[in-house]
Amino acid sequence: MSADTYTIFALIIRYILIIIVFYYSSNQESRKDNIYRGFTKVATLKIIEANETYALEQENIIGRSGRNDIIIKDRSVRRTHARLFLQSDEWIIEPYRKSRVMVNMVEADDKYAVNDDDELVIGELVCIFNQLDPLLEEGKDEED
Repeated sequence: MSADTYTIFALIIRYILIIIVFYYSSNQESRKDNIYRGFTKVATLKIIEANETYALEQENIIGRSGRNDIIIKDRSVRRTHARLFLQSDEWIIEPYRKSRVMVNMVEADDKYAVNDDDELVIGELVCIFNQLDPLLEEGKDEED
């Protein structure tokens, strides 16, 4: 192969990697600050130190890894730290492999129920869990 062929091949690989990075970063951004997802129990998780708010799906994996639903770039957070999910009309947080999770200053060793305005500590980061009533949120939009 000639030097031109290698240059073209390198450019193609570079653009493919840029597209992949853009896709994953835009996918994460679309989760931020998006309040209503169509569920009956709409909820958000606000990470205080980062000033980021995430809309919660019915199941959310939280951690440092790019594979998680909610990515928290902090050394105190494990790659896969906890799962926050809706079960039988109740939000539950479940730490993975003895990860540090506290709910209102109580250690959550296993599955732990989470309520509106609860303070969660994930690793060393303080977060606020909010549960929203989608019908009230729709009414606010119409009034504005």
